[in-house]
Amino acid sequence: MRTGQPEIRPSGSPGDGPSSSALNFENLKCTVLTTFDEVTCSQSEWDEASLRLGGSIYMSYDWLRVWWEFYGKGKELRLFIFRDGQRIVALLPLYLEILGVSPVKLRVARLVGANIPPKAFDPAVDEGASQAVFEHVINRLFLWDKCDLLSYGPVSGLRKCYTGLLRAADSSPEIVRSGHKISDDVIASFGCRQVLSNTSRG
Repeated sequence: MRTGQPEIRPSGSPGDGPSSSALNFENLKCTVLTTFDEVTCSQSEWDEASLRLGGSIYMSYDWLRVWWEFYGKGKELRLFIFRDGQRIVALLPLYLEILGVSPVKLRVARLVGANIPPKAFDPAVDEGASQAVFEHVINRLFLWDKCDLLSYGPVSGLRKCYTGLLRAADSSPEIVRSGHKISDDVIASFGCRQVLSNTSRG
């Protein structure tokens, strides 16, 4: 199922990074896909965008597709593709999974491939568009998909786009950078390192 989202008008000014200097992000648009079969861009366009945006090999199209083929059973895919005009400015492949059993059962969003094997949360996101991108992703995951947690760790301290992630979280009164009513031990038992928690689901 393809889910086209309305045009996003980012708040604040674009970042000062080299990739954002040539873009104003005035026409930022997002498409959310739930299968790899729905991806309309070519593999080369995906991989070139990922490389340009600082993504690792784990963000390449083939790696993600093969990982999903082997480990995606029982999970829900969310492929976020952001464009400024025709230019891809963010690729954020996530999946949703139910972890735990009642009374502690959580709907958790994670980066595709992030936990098997464990690796840094390292999406391909333009620094200048990162806050607008993550605001939209958080809104979609927590309000539409009813997620309890977004697991975003471990992170690479070299990726400036994480500033945008944390600013996006801070801009919403319903999001906190912890497990809220869920203990750190329980979160760790699910393999989650750093999380954003949806307090409206607490």
